[in-house]
This record gives sequence, C-alpha cells and structure tokens, in this order.
Amino acid sequence: MEYNFEQNNKHLDAYDLQLLQQLCEFNAPSGNESTLANFIADKCREAGADVSIDVLGNVIAHKPATFAEAIAQKIMLCAHMDEVGFIIKSIDNEGFLSFKCVGGIDNSILPSKRVIVHGKNNMPINGVITTIPKHMLKDGKKVTEKTLKIDIGAKDKSDAESMVEKGDYATFNSQFKIVNNRIKSKALDDRIGCFVLLKLLQNNYNKDIFFVWNVQEEVGCRGAKASSFTICPNLALVLEGTTCADFPEVKDEDVSTVLGDGVALTFMDSGCINPRYLVNSLVEIARRNNIKTQFKRGVTGGNDSATIHTNVGGIPTAALSVPCRNIHAPNSIAMLEDITSMYNLTDKFLQEI
Repeated sequence: MEYNFEQNNKHLDAYDLQLLQQLCEFNAPSGNESTLANFIADKCREAGADVSIDVLGNVIAHKPATFAEAIAQKIMLCAHMDEVGFIIKSIDNEGFLSFKCVGGIDNSILPSKRVIVHGKNNMPINGVITTIPKHMLKDGKKVTEKTLKIDIGAKDKSDAESMVEKGDYATFNSQFKIVNNRIKSKALDDRIGCFVLLKLLQNNYNKDIFFVWNVQEEVGCRGAKASSFTICPNLALVLEGTTCADFPEVKDEDVSTVLGDGVALTFMDSGCINPRYLVNSLVEIARRNNIKTQFKRGVTGGNDSATIHTNVGGIPTAALSVPCRNIHAPNSIAMLEDITSMYNLTDKFLQEI
C-alpha cells in the first residue's frame, strides 16, 4: 500500500518524499559528509538563504529577521548530517577487510548485512559482513568487531588492495521504501531532521534564524560544538531521530518512544537536561495547536544538545525527536505522521515563541 499524501498529510507531497529519499540515500558517515553538505547547501541557496560551510563541514544557512527587535534574539535550529558506518583498518592475506564501527552499532546485527565500501577514487564496491559461524565461537564468546570482516569477493590481499585502501569507509546498503505510512531506510537518524530543516527553510518567520546541518554527531557531537560557538544563539532546538522499542515483549516502563504517537520531547538524557520552561512552552504550543506529542521515557543516549547547551556561557536547548525502530541499523522504520508532528511543532514554535 503506497502512501497517499493528499489524504494523509497537508505538509508532505510527492516532491517532499523524493527529497527525503535523496537525503537518506546519500552515503555520509561521520567525517565524510561533504557530498551531502554540498547538496544541502545548494538547496538552501535555492530557498534564498545566506549559506556557508565551515572548516569542520557544518552547513550554516541564515534567514535574518525583518525588524531590529527580532535580530537581537538569535535562534539556532539544527540536525546532523552524518550516519553510522565503518572505516577499513586492515586487509588480511585472504582479502577480507577488517573494520572499525563509526558511531554506535550493535555488533550482533551485522553478520550477513550488505554494505557498500567506498574504495579507491570513491568507487562503490558491494560487500557482505561475514563472521565465524556461531557454533565455532569458543567459550560462549559473542560476535565482536574482531570476529567480523567485510567480504568484497577479493581473491587475496593483493586483489583487495587494488580496490580498497586503509581508511576507506563503508556504509549500509539498503533501499528506501515507504509502505503503510511507514518509511524503511538507513540513516533516518538524522536525515529526518535534515529534511524537516529544509522544509522549514521555505517559510518566513519574523525571527533571526540560523539553520544548521552539523557533522560528526555520531562520534561525539563535534560539529555542534563548533557551529553553536560560531552562532552564539539565544536558544537552540535540535531535531533528531531517537530510539523506539515498542514491541509486545518489552515492558511498558522500558519503552522509550512509540511509533505513531507524535514527535518526542525530552526532559533529560545522558548529555543534557532540557530547561523545564522550554519544554513546557513546547507542550503548551502543541496542546493549543492539536499537535500530537509524546515524552521520551528513556534517559540514556544523547544528541547535539549535549555540547550546545554548555557552549558560550550556556544556551537554552531542547530536543525534538522522531521515533525510529531499529535505529543505527540498515533498515530503520519511522512514521510519516511523526515527521509531520515534528515539522508542525517546530513551525508553530517559531511563529509563537
């Protein structure tokens, strides 16, 4: 069943779906975001924004306010461009590639997964992650990075080295699909946020707004540290993807978010305690405008708010997240209605705050 935009969503259309698919299909693990950054920068210029790409690779688009009172108050909206992936660290005599995970990936999901290795001259090479058969793992040992290799079909070390070098990166190889109002794709964390920012950039607000697409969130929120210092905003909103474990076997108290229950607001995670007055403002705006929201019940994990809120003497920061099943995996799942909820709440916040 394909998604019917006209019946289900007044903010998304076929062009939006195409844009979201384009964003998800970019291969941009942490430290290798430049191709995606250039694509986003071009979209920002088309929207009439002033755009720059800083030394780290963050894309910063500015839409200034139209009157002086608003210019005194700078708002930063941000999402991160990078996705989890792999970096090649060695090639053995049989031609298998050893790798290091870039970002948080559960090793247990990796055996048999298809990947694309971005080899010499950025040549895409199909590969499969392979491992020692489970019955041969001694003493009850688990699958680890040391037991995992990428098989690119090379005959030996020399053959593999003709295609791949140490330091090349790899990404999950999966297709973007949409069925029954659900998106299935890699990199929904955080291409959803990237997409919503591009949608919001089309609007006009009487606020001085900086739209920021950060790099290297998955390896320590590094891009956000630089961009927030450059901008020195009075307030920041982080648009993110977050974990979702709404399965029948999971106890209710262990469910962080629920697919379809709207954008998730955060009181606290491992990196940031969001100001209560800012969270309350978002809740009240959602209530008045009948926007579906939920609270993120888990307090683990983190996002760019961890580095933003402690920068430049302190920046009031809140996170809005779309629930994603199987986050940091080849096939994450998110609901289009939750993406709409994120867009609507951020849009109304910028109008009313």
